[in-house]
Amino acid sequence: MPTNLDNKFVQATTCGHNIDHIVECFCVLVNRIQNTHCRSYDRLAVSYRSRPFPRMTCRVLMVASHRGDGSGGRVVKRIFFSTGEISGDLQGSILIRALKQEAENRNVLLQLYGLGGPLMKQEGLQLLQDTSKVSSIGLIEAFPHLWTSWNMIQKAIQQAIDDPPDIAILIDYIGPNIQLAHQLRKIFPGLPIVYYIAPQEWVWGYAQQKVPFLLRYVTKIGELCDKVYSIFPAEHEYYQKHQIASEYIGHPLFSSCEYNDSTTISQRQARQLLQLSLDDLIIALVPASRKQEMKYILPIMAQAAKYIQDQLDENVIFIVPCSRDDFRHEIQRQLEMNSIAKFHIFQQTNACVVIAAANLCIMKSGTVNLEAVAMQVPQIVLYRLSDWSAWIARNILGLHIPFIASPNCVEMRPVVPEWIQENASAENVAKSALQLLHSKQEQQRMLTEYERIASLLRFPQGPNRAAKSMLQLAFAE
Repeated sequence: MPTNLDNKFVQATTCGHNIDHIVECFCVLVNRIQNTHCRSYDRLAVSYRSRPFPRMTCRVLMVASHRGDGSGGRVVKRIFFSTGEISGDLQGSILIRALKQEAENRNVLLQLYGLGGPLMKQEGLQLLQDTSKVSSIGLIEAFPHLWTSWNMIQKAIQQAIDDPPDIAILIDYIGPNIQLAHQLRKIFPGLPIVYYIAPQEWVWGYAQQKVPFLLRYVTKIGELCDKVYSIFPAEHEYYQKHQIASEYIGHPLFSSCEYNDSTTISQRQARQLLQLSLDDLIIALVPASRKQEMKYILPIMAQAAKYIQDQLDENVIFIVPCSRDDFRHEIQRQLEMNSIAKFHIFQQTNACVVIAAANLCIMKSGTVNLEAVAMQVPQIVLYRLSDWSAWIARNILGLHIPFIASPNCVEMRPVVPEWIQENASAENVAKSALQLLHSKQEQQRMLTEYERIASLLRFPQGPNRAAKSMLQLAFAE
């Protein structure tokens, strides 16, 4: 929607006017833009301020004549993404598929760019930085990543300035995303910023009246974000309680058609795909998507596997999905060091297939716990930080959480056995696993609970509902 002033500036830059006249028109235009409440003009002003003057002319011709940057008659919407870790990459890829479907329905062309991982890149994201391998939990563990995270954020912000987005979508990745949202809000006051899979502060707040100061994000989210898309019922209630615009969309792993197609695989089909015997007792070990988990969790799992192997008369096979190529050597070393007789490590294989092939999963805490729920495979969950991080969390931050495994967090009650920190010993994990293997009744109880969890988290076309809402915000003036 170019104004007369816009057209004057375009004419001045294209009709050979002297430089003083061009600069005068430009300054007036930028002031006009900055004093409006039009989101697109806010973006335009920032983009112009960041560029040397000679590079502006062609940019103005494009934007002043048609803010939307049409392509073949289609309106273009630029979407900025920011997420980290393997799970964030998975959730982001599901959301991108939904966004592309909704954009096609609107005859809109999407330009997607930002921080993510290889799955999002496959779906069409212009990947500014691969953050799938930059992740940690715990204050001590986070220190080695601070400079890397800060550097990636600055590069992403610069790209956003060079090519201003119509909406910014943050997915999980709490520390970096809060910093990034703060800078985006400062630079682009009118930009819609939404949080898809928000911080799990609601879990911490459930167990204690007051969330520790350093972990209190709800106020910042309310100030920085226009909307939160909640994936757990209790999460939705928590953000609503704090007067934050929240929309419940269910968990993407249960709502997405694309994901559900991959979770319909049976144990028989999974074993055939992996070339495993249909009759063997198979236990899946799912230890790590982060380096720190390789250090603190993998050794416990390997020792527990040794204990289980020694206690069972029948042959048992351990299978391990390898989320990163650089993890394979250490996984193999730990299993061999503990004299595990039969094991298979699967790289470049969907973790869901490995989980589906198992009679039982021993898993670290994370999104994989819900994958086991979707696959209807019994599980034991464990998690461990460094002793220093655990001490700081308990004694300085005063953090106490009721549960860590996501199946237990859905309704805040025990569904699967979980072992945390000093209780996460190889003996405790192995004994829980053996008890579960020997009790058909307990297995059936867990699978019945799985069905209830799935019914609570399954929300028809949840990612598509979120995508439709996000595009509406991108089009809003």
